[in-house]
Amino acid sequence: MAVIKKKICLLGSFGVGKTSLIRRFVLNSFEESYLTTIGVNISRKRVSDSNETEYDFLIWDIEGHEKFSQAIQNYYAGSAGAILTADLTRPDSLTHLSSILTRFKTINPEASLVFCATKSDLVDVSAGVQKTYTDWAKDNKLPYFITSAKENNNVEESFIALAGLL
Repeated sequence: MAVIKKKICLLGSFGVGKTSLIRRFVLNSFEESYLTTIGVNISRKRVSDSNETEYDFLIWDIEGHEKFSQAIQNYYAGSAGAILTADLTRPDSLTHLSSILTRFKTINPEASLVFCATKSDLVDVSAGVQKTYTDWAKDNKLPYFITSAKENNNVEESFIALAGLL
């Protein structure tokens, strides 16, 4: 069986946990210290979907700047899919995600998408904190995961769900 290569972007505001999700998924590790991504970092990991199709994901960790530059457009180009991320402790990160989604879909209208609300270990998700995030996912017709890179909750599941949509 052939392995299918796919470019996948992790998108979201500055500090929402994109790098932590990637580090947990690719290396199965978590760092407490904050690492700012400048430009883009690229990782690779093989993943299988529920039909046992194998994908070689080239995962692009893209900086979370407010300004949409030519470089960001170039980073988005040719992506088969993306994981959109917003921080459960920072509702403003969800507002910014809407404009990121619009820009990404303009460049990659056929791309598959999954939405992850990050840092569930820092909030009481049973208290209804996630309703705004759930509503955003429903409004945008996206699969939705509440994740924690620290506690390894729904990280791999998010990437496998994306593989299943490709």
